[in-house]
Amino acid sequence: MNRRHLLVGLMALFAAGCGAAPMATYDAKTVDMAEQMRKVSAAFNQAYQRNRRPPTAEDLKPFLKQVGDPDALLVSPRDGKPLVIVSTFSPELTPAEGERSIIAYEQTGVDGKRMTVDVRSTIVFVTDEEFAKLKFVGGHTPAGR
Repeated sequence: MNRRHLLVGLMALFAAGCGAAPMATYDAKTVDMAEQMRKVSAAFNQAYQRNRRPPTAEDLKPFLKQVGDPDALLVSPRDGKPLVIVSTFSPELTPAEGERSIIAYEQTGVDGKRMTVDVRSTIVFVTDEEFAKLKFVGGHTPAGR
């Protein structure tokens, strides 16, 4: 009898642990911002391929013009500030231990979180605490550090 209770208990724990994590929901502004960051990432990669050097925000504008207003696409609708383009990043660099290939991010973000995008167009929110510890490929240092 004890073996049966143990088996039922283990099955219950297994079933409880296998449930899908709740999906995060985002408002329309955040969803639009994620799409905007993907466009910035694509423009970054195109500008790098054309110029063979890490691009600046100005270098991205001809490529962003193909998908919208470049000036608007380089401003976060969440915090209302220009995006920071990591112009020290090069896809040819090998990341050191703990470095991230972030190519653009919000200056301040909202509610203690800022959106980042890497060279593969992966969108990640980081808290202010996490951001303070980030190491960027290419040695970028955010303002205020």
